[in-house]
Amino acid sequence: MVTEFPGQVQCIFLRNISATDSGDKFPYDTSGFQNLSQSMYMFFQVPDDLMNLDIVNGQCYNATIKQNLTFSEQGLPFGLSKKSGAGRVDIGWNGLVVAGLVMVLGSCFCVL
Repeated sequence: MVTEFPGQVQCIFLRNISATDSGDKFPYDTSGFQNLSQSMYMFFQVPDDLMNLDIVNGQCYNATIKQNLTFSEQGLPFGLSKKSGAGRVDIGWNGLVVAGLVMVLGSCFCVL
């Protein structure tokens, strides 16, 4: 939205729940932030990270909070890693074994 409607988005705040709950693997892609000014967005871990920001005057970033962005897909479950050449996801052997076990056990217990 920020690129489609320039000047209409004040701040972007996204909570990084995987930083506080290592078992929570929700995939997300941060590549859309690569060309945005860091002053417009912030990934935060706990609500206190947003304390004392002057949002009305455009202060959307707390520099004391480490951002650690790689501008790519992140948080993939089952050991999934980056995309390979043809747009496929390269899951490796560990991810393949885990995904296979999930499917087998899911079908055994009538979950899938």
